Amino acid sequence: MQALEQKIARVQAKKDVYIARARSAKASLQIHEIMGNLNSSASRSAWERMEEQVHQSEARAELATGMGTALGASSDVDRECP
Repeated sequence: MQALEQKIARVQAKKDVYIARARSAKASLQIHEIMGNLNSSASRSAWERMEEQVHQSEARAELATGMGTALGASSDVDRECP
């Protein structure tokens, strides 16, 4: 009876090892797929579009700051002139 219990325990342990290995292999494949997608041209173009949008936003902010300063200066002049 004890020999049978030991055999069952070994089989269960082997099953657990195979399940763990299968899950590990699946996770590894998913990681490789994700990493492959990160290196694709589509993701690069998405990053480039994002970068371009940031540059445009910065340019608009800089322009708005410059215009605000220019408007502030002209309103000072307007206040000084009757």
